[in-house]
Amino acid sequence: MKKILLISICLVLFCTCSIYAADINEITLNGEVMTFSVEPIIENEITLVPMRDIFEALGATVTWNGEDQSVFAVKDDVSVWLQEGNTLAGINNQQITLSIAPKVINGTMLVPIRLVTETFGGKVDWDGDNKKIIITTKKMPKMIWPVPGCTNITKDFGVCYKKNGRSKMSVGISVGTKEGTPIVAAADGKVIYANWRGNYGKVVIIDHSNEVVAIYAHCSELLVKENSQVKAGEKIALSGFTGMATGPCVHFEVRENGRCVDPKMYLVE
Repeated sequence: MKKILLISICLVLFCTCSIYAADINEITLNGEVMTFSVEPIIENEITLVPMRDIFEALGATVTWNGEDQSVFAVKDDVSVWLQEGNTLAGINNQQITLSIAPKVINGTMLVPIRLVTETFGGKVDWDGDNKKIIITTKKMPKMIWPVPGCTNITKDFGVCYKKNGRSKMSVGISVGTKEGTPIVAAADGKVIYANWRGNYGKVVIIDHSNEVVAIYAHCSELLVKENSQVKAGEKIALSGFTGMATGPCVHFEVRENGRCVDPKMYLVE
């Protein structure tokens, strides 16, 4: 995946579209007009914007090195290194060559907007009629607690435990409940599975969009059917201990692009 990303970025760098030759009225991110600490510039048909503004807007953590005038930004398992005046850059510790080097203007480093956006999984489009750069990213769905009134986490994500004499790692969170406690959809979505599923017992699986899927397992009763649309907070099942559960609980699991992640990343207070 990282190699594909790197190849794609390199192709973009050497095949930059001419859309940047025109004056730009505004730059939007997911429909919101962006504001910048320093005015973006266009050089050789490439738009450069303040590095901290764009990195942080895309959810990356930024580290500035004043000694060598470089910036290191990281988000999840993707990292970018850029240096003022240097056409050599690093993406996931692999070297690439930029068409335009980052520049420092009025004490602020400006970096290529397309490189940064696409490196972190965003998309850049040009609205020629309105002379507007449109950036879109995958938004993480905000989730509510799936078991209202029950906050007793009996097994947290990433915890190692023994099962049948073997060491395993928890891929979700288990919430201790009384049998029959209502389980609600953590976010809007579409039910893609509602049936028995091996060790999970009776389970509801909901596609919450943007390649984020949640699993609600060990239910005693399912209240929704496959292909139905649900809203956040809507009852979808009742808790139980079907499957391999050792007692009444709700196993809540979140998968991002098929990979199990800590559900607390998505849960709001």
